[in-house]
Amino acid sequence: MSEHLLRQSRGYFTVLAAYAALWSDIFLGLPMPAAFSFLWFLTVISKNVLRLLCLVWLNRWLGEEQAPWARELRTMPSLAVLRQSLRAALASLGIAGIGAVMLHFMKVSNPLFSSRLPLGPLAMLPLALLSGISVGYIEEAFFRFFMPLALVEAGIPLRSADLASILAFAAAHYAQGWYGIAFAACIALLYTRLREQGYGLHALALGHAAYDASILMLAAL
Repeated sequence: MSEHLLRQSRGYFTVLAAYAALWSDIFLGLPMPAAFSFLWFLTVISKNVLRLLCLVWLNRWLGEEQAPWARELRTMPSLAVLRQSLRAALASLGIAGIGAVMLHFMKVSNPLFSSRLPLGPLAMLPLALLSGISVGYIEEAFFRFFMPLALVEAGIPLRSADLASILAFAAAHYAQGWYGIAFAACIALLYTRLREQGYGLHALALGHAAYDASILMLAAL
C-alpha cells in the first residue's frame, strides 16, 4: 500500500472511529432520564465533558495537540471573541426564528419539546447554560475543526471535508426527526461559514452555547 493510501485509510478510520465512539449512545438509542429534568441535564453535561476529554486525548495521541483549536482550549476568550460569539448566537436565533415560523404553518413540532418541561425558568437557567457550554465545545471542536481537518490531512479537499462534517452533524440529531436533521444542517452551514471567516473555537462554541441555552429558556417560559 502506498504512503498516500495509508494516510487516507488512517484518516478515514480515525474520523469514523471517533464519530462512532463519541456519539455511540445516540445511535444505539441508550436510555436517558426524562428530558430536561435535573438528571437529564447532569447526564448531558457529564457525557459532553467526557467526549471533549476523549477528543483532546485522541488529538494528542495523533500528535495534533498544537492544532489552533486545541491550543485555544488552553486560553481564555477575549472581548473580541465574546463579541463574535454574540453575533454567532444571534445569527443562529435568526435561523431558528425562520424555522419556527415555517413549522408553525406546516403544523410540525420538534419532538424534543413535545412534552412540558419539568423545570421552571429559574431552576433551568444555570443547567441550560452549563449544558449549552458542554454541547457547544464538543460539537464545535469535533464537527467544525477536528473532523474536517483530519479529512483534509487524509487528502480530501476542504469543501468535501466540510460537507462530510455537516452531514455527520445533521445525522447526530436524527432523534429530533427530519426537522432536527434539516435544522442542524443549516446551523452547521452557518458555523462552517463563520469558521471560514476566522471565528475560532471559543467564538463558535460560546455562540452555540448561548443559542442552545436561549432556546431552552424560551421553551421553559
